[in-house]
Amino acid sequence: MKPILSICITTKNRANYLEETLLSILIQKPSSVEIVILDSSLDNQTRSLIEKLNLLDPIFKYIKNEKLNLDEGYDEAVMNSNGLYCWLLPDDDIIIEESINIILNNIALDYDLILLNLECYNKEMTLSLKQNLKHSENDLFFSKNDLNNFLSEMGILMSYIGSIVIKKSIWLSKPRVSYFGSWFVHVGVILSSDEINRIIYISEPLIKYRCGNSSWTAKSFEIWYIKWPELIWSFSNFNEVIMNKVAPKESWNSLFKLIKSRAMGEYDYNIYKKFIKSNTNSSRNILLLLISKLPVLILNSLLIIYCSIFRRDYKFTIYNLVMSSPNNTLSLTLTKIFFLKLI
Repeated sequence: MKPILSICITTKNRANYLEETLLSILIQKPSSVEIVILDSSLDNQTRSLIEKLNLLDPIFKYIKNEKLNLDEGYDEAVMNSNGLYCWLLPDDDIIIEESINIILNNIALDYDLILLNLECYNKEMTLSLKQNLKHSENDLFFSKNDLNNFLSEMGILMSYIGSIVIKKSIWLSKPRVSYFGSWFVHVGVILSSDEINRIIYISEPLIKYRCGNSSWTAKSFEIWYIKWPELIWSFSNFNEVIMNKVAPKESWNSLFKLIKSRAMGEYDYNIYKKFIKSNTNSSRNILLLLISKLPVLILNSLLIIYCSIFRRDYKFTIYNLVMSSPNNTLSLTLTKIFFLKLI
């Protein structure tokens, strides 16, 4: 029987996390679902894991290709899938009980695109950080006649690839190569499609997101401050005010954002030289240069103390500051002093 849903995962050298992800799927997987794994690992641990799990439930389609980047990997997984719909899932997050049934029930209603919410957890998946991608009491619905509202409401949510369940035919309907290397090929596919007519956003979180474990941490500044705005602004059919809300062209001009980025070790002098120096006036340049030189540990510690005292509900931000600190022990100590219940 042809599967209704293909869960497409691309992974690289993270077999330990992938096993948790796959077990959370297998415990609730009906026969109408297949799992496609695109493995670009440099070791054989992932292959061994899939071989072991296939003995329990032979539903995995395994593809080994060490040369593909993230965007190419997901595209390859979709092309090799057999389902009518594809769910693009990261290799380290966990799906919540009954998630697959909820998705299948909405697939039965013939939506072209289904968007999912998540709840953020610490790296060990033992503590909720009380953070969703989008807060909404009810499910939301969109159509092709409401694209600007769709981008305004769903733009940031779509940046997380695990939120995407899409008809395979729509994914394949147009070339994707121009979006390879953007880190957001799925957003490019969605925003360029003229075949997406009916969209639902399921407000109930269906995914447990593992914070502090991103495989792209070293490229965070370039991805969020350069690549993301470039992609969103490459489309001319959206209102500029809305595009600026979703992806400001020069968000690094916000001193608060830049200081936070420096405190998390994302922004440094090399980033300043490569992306910022030639794009600002001389007086602004001096300030942005100085921020790139601020001591990360001191800045990180000060922000942890500030948020722990004055922004105690910012658990997600505090946790990410702790996880990005050059001295994790010091950061944990500061957090426990000022905010005992976070860790």
